Amino acid sequence: MMRAPCSFLVILLVTSTGYVVETQPTGHLLPLGSHQPAESPGVDVLHAAPSPEDFYREYVEASRPFVLKNHARDMPAFKYWTDQYLRSTYGHIKVDVEQGKKENRSNSLWVIPLSEFLDRYNDSDMYMVHSLPKEMMGDIWLIKSLLCGGFTSNIIDAVTWFSSGGTKSVIHFDALDNINCLFDGSKELILFPRSHSEKFNLKSRGSYSTADVDRIDLIKYPEFANVPWYNVTMQPGDCLYIPYRWAHSVRSWGRNLAINIWFVHMHKFDYEDCLVKGQLPEFAPLSSHGISAENEDQMRGEMIDFIKYNGGSIGQKDMQAAVKYFGATEKDLSVIFDFMDTNRDGKVVVREVEKINYESFKKLVEVLEASGDDDDEEDDDDDGGEEEPAENMNEITSKEPKSHLDTNKSEL
Repeated sequence: MMRAPCSFLVILLVTSTGYVVETQPTGHLLPLGSHQPAESPGVDVLHAAPSPEDFYREYVEASRPFVLKNHARDMPAFKYWTDQYLRSTYGHIKVDVEQGKKENRSNSLWVIPLSEFLDRYNDSDMYMVHSLPKEMMGDIWLIKSLLCGGFTSNIIDAVTWFSSGGTKSVIHFDALDNINCLFDGSKELILFPRSHSEKFNLKSRGSYSTADVDRIDLIKYPEFANVPWYNVTMQPGDCLYIPYRWAHSVRSWGRNLAINIWFVHMHKFDYEDCLVKGQLPEFAPLSSHGISAENEDQMRGEMIDFIKYNGGSIGQKDMQAAVKYFGATEKDLSVIFDFMDTNRDGKVVVREVEKINYESFKKLVEVLEASGDDDDEEDDDDDGGEEEPAENMNEITSKEPKSHLDTNKSEL
């Protein structure tokens, strides 16, 4: 689709010597997405879950999002998760609660009982962002697309998003693939293709922008001035697939309750797994599979992706690109490169990464986590507003990502 060059707003300023022409990009200091219309046609709209193989080939491997309409309506969570049910059944569970519906990553998380959150969320500037405990997993079903091919062994987290609406996330991307199912309320998402997301000036720790989504400063953040974007509106019962490393921002309305399933980005489809499992049901409870992937699996997937993204092999010449990709120091990445270059030929290929054992990857994760902690000390200006004082809640904690590759639990 052909795009015209970025348009500009022309302002005439009268001075003592005459007129001065000043230009501003279209959409400057307006909400995200005001710079140009959304792409048309938009993301695929499906009315049945694709088979695991089709999901992998046509969407995961091809990096294409889709909306699956009304597919979550049969899930127990959709049918039963009223405030009264949640209070009586799971009210004792302690959950993570984030201060501020407009996301600000300098804010803290609190841990409070779910029953207390239910007492307060309608009248408070807060929302719940909590990894699903085992006792609630039976209420969440995995769609057929995930039930074979290796997806179930690569699930790394399932997160509950719960608010009274009005939430706004930062622009960010996740180093994981994501299926989100909405049980109540509505969501609007702005999605940016990976090919453009990779060029955004994002914080290396958490992969997010400090731009204010309500008032995008296109002079300070020119990368958003002429970028194509997709618009998705989710209604209760819809599920959305957001591909790996697609940047996005999310807004919500009404009592808003959703679950997202994060899984490690896969580079192979396990056909034998599907042969063994045979004919698949439309759904399976998350409790029958659980959360089995680890940060080490995620890092292996990230390493393989980086190698493939750079032509099938990497060397010392690729260290600057690796620093931006992984958010680690060149020194630490050079050490990791030397470790992975098992045949000492000056380059690392996918086969070498696949052969590294789990314990070795665990040590690599520790190196990159430490490197990410150092990066946190260098903080950019944040356009998202001033940090609000903490409320008096129990067990104040800091938001700590699970690894340097973690999403930091930004909405969706």
